[in-house]
Amino acid sequence: MKKLKKQLLHVVSFLIVASAVYSFTNPQSATNSIDIFEAIKLGKITMVAKNNGGYSLESVNLSLKNNTATTLSISIPAGAVFKPADEGDQDLIVPIEDVLVLQPKAQLQRNINAYCIQASERSPNENGSTSLSKNLNTNLGKLLTYFKTNKVDKSDIQDALWAVSDGHSICNVGNTSEQGKNLRTFLATLTGQENTWYHTPQSRVIEEDRTIQRETVTVSGQLSYTVPKGTIVFDEVVSADGRSFFKSQGKVAPYGGKVEFSFNLRVKGWKKGDYFVKVMKGSEQIVVFPFSIT
Repeated sequence: MKKLKKQLLHVVSFLIVASAVYSFTNPQSATNSIDIFEAIKLGKITMVAKNNGGYSLESVNLSLKNNTATTLSISIPAGAVFKPADEGDQDLIVPIEDVLVLQPKAQLQRNINAYCIQASERSPNENGSTSLSKNLNTNLGKLLTYFKTNKVDKSDIQDALWAVSDGHSICNVGNTSEQGKNLRTFLATLTGQENTWYHTPQSRVIEEDRTIQRETVTVSGQLSYTVPKGTIVFDEVVSADGRSFFKSQGKVAPYGGKVEFSFNLRVKGWKKGDYFVKVMKGSEQIVVFPFSIT
C-alpha cells in the first residue's frame, strides 16, 4: 500500500511539472516582441493611425488589432515617422521608443508621443489620416541616439528637433540644468551653431490656418565681468542700430575681481533681430554680450 501511494505521488508530481512546462512553452501564452513595421509587414497586426490636431506630445492616435493568437509586445521605435495624408501638414517623429502590449485577437487604442519635424508646414488636421514611415535624416538619427543614451528635459525635445530639422536656434533649448547644458553642447556640434550664453524660450500658438506662430518671450543667462571694488556699473540693452531699449540703475561692485549675475529680460513683442547687453562704467564700455531674437 505504501509503495502504491509512493508511485501515485511520483505520477502526480510528474503531471504537475509537465503541466508547468507546457504552460511555459505553450505558444498561445508566450509574448512575441516585434517592432511595428515588421508586425504590419507580416500581417500580425492591423493599424489605423489618426492625427490629434497637435504637433508635439500625444499627437498621434493609434488603433491596433492583434491578428494572432499570441500576446504581442509591439515596439514603436525612435525614428518612426507619421506622414499625414495632406502633404501640407507636418511630419511627426517618435523621439523615444514606445512599447504597446496586445493580447491575443484583441484591439488597443492609444495616443503616442510624436513631434513635428517640419516647422514651416501646418499642424496636422485633427482626425486626419496618417501613414507610418522611417526617418531618413542622418542628423535627426544622431539626435535620437542622443535621446536614447542621455537624460533630456521633456520641455526641450521639440526645440532640439527643430534645431536639427528646420535650423532653428539652439538657444531655444534651456541651458540652466545639467541636461540642458549637455544637450546644447551636443546640438552646437551637430548643427554648427554657436553655443551662446543665453536662453530664448518661446511661446507657440496654432493659428486658424493651423500654422504655428512662435515668439521669443524672454532672454536669460549668466553674465560676468571684472571690475575693481567700488566701481559703479549699469547694463543697457541696445539694438543693432543703436537704439536703447533698457537701462538699469547703477550698482556698486561689492568687491574687486569677477562679478557674476543672472540676466533676465522680457522681450515679448520685440522685433526679430540682433541686440546687445552693454555693461557700462559711466560712458566707458566694459563688456558686451550679444543676443538675437528669432
